[in-house]
Amino acid sequence: MTDGHHAYRLIRHEMPHSIINHEIEYVRGDIHTQGIENYWSIVKRSIYGIHHHVAENFLPSYLSERDFVFNSRKIADAERFAALMGQIRGPAALVLPDSAG
Repeated sequence: MTDGHHAYRLIRHEMPHSIINHEIEYVRGDIHTQGIENYWSIVKRSIYGIHHHVAENFLPSYLSERDFVFNSRKIADAERFAALMGQIRGPAALVLPDSAG
């Protein structure tokens, strides 16, 4: 789901894509942009509040960190730590819950 910005028009060739025209509506049934807007708000706050600056070549690493934190937000600290240690030690890492929901 995206807003109507022209930069998103080619996405439909890669994956299912629904558009919300914010000049007309913000929600249409289950189609909305609140989830992704929330995620980017959290990412921006972490850059400004924690890192203060992100060099372009390190952006994928910062986004991976935020993905991990966001996707593990509903599990206990001990489970999050075990998942992180599994990722560091090898491919037997715990599978984190999907961020949907």
